[in-house]
Amino acid sequence: MTQKEKVIQIAQGELGYLEDANGWTKYGQWYEENVAKVAGFSRADWCNMFLTWVFYKAGAMDNQVYPSTSPQGSACPYCLSWFEARGYRTGADDIPQAGDIVFYRWNANTSYIDHIGLVEKVEGSSASTAKMTVIEGNKNNSVSRRTIAYRASEVIATVRPPYKTENISETVSAPFEMSQGSKGDAVKILQMALLMHGYNVGADGMDGIFGAQTTTAVKKFQQDTAIQTDGIVGTATWKNLCGV
Repeated sequence: MTQKEKVIQIAQGELGYLEDANGWTKYGQWYEENVAKVAGFSRADWCNMFLTWVFYKAGAMDNQVYPSTSPQGSACPYCLSWFEARGYRTGADDIPQAGDIVFYRWNANTSYIDHIGLVEKVEGSSASTAKMTVIEGNKNNSVSRRTIAYRASEVIATVRPPYKTENISETVSAPFEMSQGSKGDAVKILQMALLMHGYNVGADGMDGIFGAQTTTAVKKFQQDTAIQTDGIVGTATWKNLCGV
């Protein structure tokens, strides 16, 4: 699997994610804690933070393929400027490709860039006929797909990140990857494992909801086992929990 394929696969896996009623998202929380490192992002507009999270999960948020700084990872105009400064903006007559990033304006009567998405697939043999299927965060308060013409008035620009072309080595990965806001049986297993290691998940108990107290327990466990203290339960955290 190439880096571009991995980015698309991760984005596809998030389809259907819905923000909380108060606007909170796991993408904004992650961005607040790991990139911006100031409060105010966990409930902010999150289309760009979603995409930044996707590239991070794919190992591509390295300031070469995708920006690793704020506000480039949270504000669409700054993100486009980052790509343009490196010559990654595609030409008006270039046919879009899967893996490209699309910058939009919600209101076709303005020039302000206020939305972003990842091209999943393209139909059409020319720029004038091309239709893009795009995965977007914060569309109808969720991670959703849309199909839109490349020449649609809402589309301001597309960029083509310089993805690494070699295949990503397939390694043993976490059976479940989750963070605050995740729900289900996988969270119950996590909570049980934390309790068995002596970490108190408090009122969360074993309710299958990755809440604030489960997050605190995860971070304490990560700190105690000298792994990245980000509250995200991935391969390294599971290996330490399982003693492998």
